[in-house]
Amino acid sequence: MAFPDGVKDVTILREGGRRIIVPSNSVWDDFFAAPGIDLGERNQPTEQVRESF
Repeated sequence: MAFPDGVKDVTILREGGRRIIVPSNSVWDDFFAAPGIDLGERNQPTEQVRESF
């Protein structure tokens, strides 16, 4: 297996029993290219009124 000449750093990813070697800069590229997670609406209570010090 060979990487392009410009690859100087690699990251080893663990997926179960497998180990995947990828160029370090591609890890963040893949992260930001992936679809986001929809957290949905949060049930936020109203702000509490507290006595001051």
